[in-house]
Amino acid sequence: MQFELSETLIDEILFSMEDQNGEFYLDTIEGIIVGGEEDFERDDEERFIDLPEWDSADGFRLMEKFAAGFRNPLVRNELKAALGQGRGVFRAYKNTLNRYPEVEKLWFSFKEREMKKDIMTWYNGLREEWGLEKIGLEPEETGDLVLEDFRFRPFSKEDLDPARELHKYCIEEYKTDLAEGGEKNSAESLVTETLTFFYSHNNI
Repeated sequence: MQFELSETLIDEILFSMEDQNGEFYLDTIEGIIVGGEEDFERDDEERFIDLPEWDSADGFRLMEKFAAGFRNPLVRNELKAALGQGRGVFRAYKNTLNRYPEVEKLWFSFKEREMKKDIMTWYNGLREEWGLEKIGLEPEETGDLVLEDFRFRPFSKEDLDPARELHKYCIEEYKTDLAEGGEKNSAESLVTETLTFFYSHNNI
């Protein structure tokens, strides 16, 4: 049974995919999600079809992908550490994001975008069965996420310790990259010069 995939329906599918406590189906005639905690008998498998598969393993892989692609080394390492905790990993990841509201916004945008891709893959699979052409997601007007979602303000004394830590991560990462490229002496020189500049200009 063919149906139109509207923005409203996409949002309802997203919500249902993340609810691991019930079984949900799409009513292709009414264009709504049914099931969940309600008593529901799926007596017509052509009318009521399965939603895209999504479980905790999919969620974990998405968190790994976001952490691996995050450019800030301090936040990236904290997210990776949370993912390595084993039991309680989802709570640890969430707690890490809670400490960085700007990063949390980026995470939710990333998660929604990736899950919408899965929904579109699922829908295009159905369209192929119907003998129709595949369609794509409308491009999102996200703009420059860094400029839009991060708040900039003057440097204060309270920022000094976090700045030192972030600076340390960046230097160590760059030093490792240079050393792996056979430029160990250049790496040592770069670190020395950069640290000297940093501390001299911050009266440390």
